[in-house]
Amino acid sequence: MDQSATVDAIERFSLKLFVTDGRDVNPNDIITIFHRWIREQAVPGLLIDVADYGHLAEGPNVLLVAHEANYAFDCAGRPGLAYATKRSSPGALADRVAGAARILIAAARRLQDETAADDGGPMPFRTDRIELVVNDRLHAPKTADVERALQAVVEQAARQVFRDARVESSPLADPGRTGVTVRIPDAPPIETLT
Repeated sequence: MDQSATVDAIERFSLKLFVTDGRDVNPNDIITIFHRWIREQAVPGLLIDVADYGHLAEGPNVLLVAHEANYAFDCAGRPGLAYATKRSSPGALADRVAGAARILIAAARRLQDETAADDGGPMPFRTDRIELVVNDRLHAPKTADVERALQAVVEQAARQVFRDARVESSPLADPGRTGVTVRIPDAPPIETLT
């Protein structure tokens, strides 16, 4: 079976950017910002509601629910911002991942800018590592063939977003999730990405 055709059928995936090490994050501040984003329609999508999941040990602390995708911020493990697609859309997976990465980067840059006046300073995001998690076991079971196909797709998407930067990828270390960790060793700062 052609795994590239199978992975192109993937509908639900998430991408996550990480906050630079050492920056403390208060989830309540994120809740306030996400509510403002709804009022201002500050990020792409039909923004609907904010959910506080800070009481859960695993998963996102704060969720910005939108029609097309969710924005999520979690402080567990490595704090970061994720963008999780919920609807099918046309096109090759590499193009859809690149589009989602651009949306995520723009949201992270906005979050960084909006936290600039905080006591801890701006919440800087790293652009040298992005995680892709596929939430579609029908089209992406955790197999070596699927992971290789995903690596090729994600590397292609990363080259669209990061232009000429060197891109490396590896399967997620988590045995229960299908996905890829992408490393861009010479990634430009988030402020320069579009």
